[in-house]
Amino acid sequence: MLPKRWTKVPESAPVQAPAEQAKETLPLRLKLIPFEIEIPTVSEEVYAETRKAVETAIPGVFITSIRPVTMEDLLTEDGQREKRGQPKRLGYVNDSKIMRAVFPPEMEVFINPNAVRIEGSNGLSTDQQKRKIMEEEARFKAKLPEAVRPFVSLLMVDPSTMSQVEDRYMDENNGALLFPDFFGRTDVQTVRGHVAYVGRYDPNCQRSVHDWYRGNGYGHVFAVPVGVLPRKLTA
Repeated sequence: MLPKRWTKVPESAPVQAPAEQAKETLPLRLKLIPFEIEIPTVSEEVYAETRKAVETAIPGVFITSIRPVTMEDLLTEDGQREKRGQPKRLGYVNDSKIMRAVFPPEMEVFINPNAVRIEGSNGLSTDQQKRKIMEEEARFKAKLPEAVRPFVSLLMVDPSTMSQVEDRYMDENNGALLFPDFFGRTDVQTVRGHVAYVGRYDPNCQRSVHDWYRGNGYGHVFAVPVGVLPRKLTA
């Protein structure tokens, strides 16, 4: 059995109670589905210590915030970007209602721009890629002070998170891509037995969201470990 943090969108997605703000942005035909991630809450002092440890362990690490929005929301925002005369970033996005309704928690994540994917992980199934990420997490945590190890994790994330990470990276790095010619797998279902993956085949292509058999590998689809920082305790 996979750890709780790996809880994936169920085969028959349950109806969730959407937040009022999300109700206003998501089409009524879609029922919001939260992507479950356990995120520790720590004091500001521990947060600062944890973040510093991550920045020391990964030179050039990219840290950004993630909004609780769906791929459907991101498609709408991309259309608005085009109306402002800016190039669209999203191309083909699988029309699965389940996948388009999944949203991540509000959180802060990090990724290593110099090692976005786990080499050799293409060709592996979803569960095998998850194990690769868990192995990478163990190696990463060994570089951190023991006191902060429980507060960070490396995960296989959802399509919205993966897309938001690259968008923010592009915004802050003159359009540079995190997924220039490969895709990152997610464990979010599109149809029964298939999961979504995010990226592109060529740097000249727009970012797309396709799907593939959950239990099969695919040469272009890699495990992409995304780190999650703890939340700061609020008064």
